[in-house]
Amino acid sequence: MNKKTKAEQKLKPSDVKVSVLFEAKQRSEPSIKKLLKYCLLLALEELDYPINTYSVSFFACGLNTIRRLNLDYLNKSYSTNVLAWPQIIYKKEEITNFPSIPSVYFGSRKSIFLGDIALSPDYCKEECYELGVNFGEYFKLMIIHAILHLLGFDHKNDRDAKIMEGMEKLLISRTSSI
Repeated sequence: MNKKTKAEQKLKPSDVKVSVLFEAKQRSEPSIKKLLKYCLLLALEELDYPINTYSVSFFACGLNTIRRLNLDYLNKSYSTNVLAWPQIIYKKEEITNFPSIPSVYFGSRKSIFLGDIALSPDYCKEECYELGVNFGEYFKLMIIHAILHLLGFDHKNDRDAKIMEGMEKLLISRTSSI
């Protein structure tokens, strides 16, 4: 039987696809696409996702649009930094409370759309100013936050919030080269 080596079983950058749309003219689409792909690949690797082709869509929008999306989909009438719409509802592992990787993701290689992300750079800039933090690092954190939502993480209670924050810290620590 021909066993694949560990390197052959690892997800590759070509295994992640992202589509990026800007509400307004932007000049940084390639860098945002690169950042999204990198963060998505890191998260999938860290969580031991099987080899497939994974994709997400990303929409960078202004304050009014993110507010309207928040109202339309979550019934909240205020702006926010990021919203995410996962394509499936994940079950939680009993012991770890981590989201379970869906069984349909295993077996033969598939193309899997994980979901949509809407992020307001303007809102993030305002938050950075208020928090006194670097915009680039905060923007990365918001992308990681949204990706984790697409992978079944949430912060609806303290336990889930701690788990998600732990994953965010781990992943952000691995993005220092980008």
